[in-house]
Amino acid sequence: MPRPDVLAFYTNEGGYLRAKQGISPIADILGRIARANQLQFQVYDKGSLQISAAKARHEYALGRFVEPWNKNVLVLRPAYLPRFQRIEKSSRRHAFEVAKRRFNPAGLDLDQARKFVKNTKRIRYGSDMPEPRDEGYIYVPLQGGLLDDLETRFCSPIDMLRATAQRAEGRDVVVSLHPKSNHNAVQMAALSELCRAHPNIRIEDGPATRWIPGCHYIVTQHSGAAFEGFFWGKPAMLFEKVDFHHICAKPHAVGLDGAFEQIAEMALDPPPFEQYLAWFLRDNCVNPENPQAIKRVLAILRRRGWELPYDPI
Repeated sequence: MPRPDVLAFYTNEGGYLRAKQGISPIADILGRIARANQLQFQVYDKGSLQISAAKARHEYALGRFVEPWNKNVLVLRPAYLPRFQRIEKSSRRHAFEVAKRRFNPAGLDLDQARKFVKNTKRIRYGSDMPEPRDEGYIYVPLQGGLLDDLETRFCSPIDMLRATAQRAEGRDVVVSLHPKSNHNAVQMAALSELCRAHPNIRIEDGPATRWIPGCHYIVTQHSGAAFEGFFWGKPAMLFEKVDFHHICAKPHAVGLDGAFEQIAEMALDPPPFEQYLAWFLRDNCVNPENPQAIKRVLAILRRRGWELPYDPI
């Protein structure tokens, strides 16, 4: 089959409008790459009808939060902070390229990493970012499917919470429910029953940034709140396979008791958070607003199998 002659970008309504107004950095990059390689560049407001039509077309396609429908379709999704993006062949985060890479803090300059993290924190959280402290509680941001034991999970979120409450060693366990997850009556009944069995569990409202700064550590399936906790120096335990696992305690790797022993040690002797954040975001993601971003995007698209022989000027 001949090379596609179209590069298509499928995005949400806001991204579509920004692209049409000429104020979308990622759309600008894709357009420049397309024109340099004699490809038509098309931007679509993604939706079921557009995606259905796309499946019948022969094109290179990059879609925000899509499930790839053929080998020429890549996924664009933010890397926990809006400024940083990933371009992947899979929509499953544990299959991302960075998840398979080895993190080596010895190869990273600590002063440069600190400067990067300081600047990123200022842009992300502003000047009034709360200072880290330890109020003793364990923070558990729950996500959807409270009773679901998926292939990528060590256990269901309810069982994760039970294990945490049983091993809290006198600490409170502060739980927040994801605002976009709709928990049915059966799930909520199971959560209520668990809270009655373990009085140290507290269900609390408010965004993750309300609870991260004061926690002892974070336990979750794969919530981005655990990643953001790295900015406050908070260790994390992950019960689901995900891309930012490298410095986390993982029951998948060492078992349940081993993971809780590991995170207790991390709370006393923290991982190299600043170097990890620099490695993960600066070195393994794309910031479309960076002047050098077009080179990184082009290299990624080629690595993912797109035939793009020409470099934009």
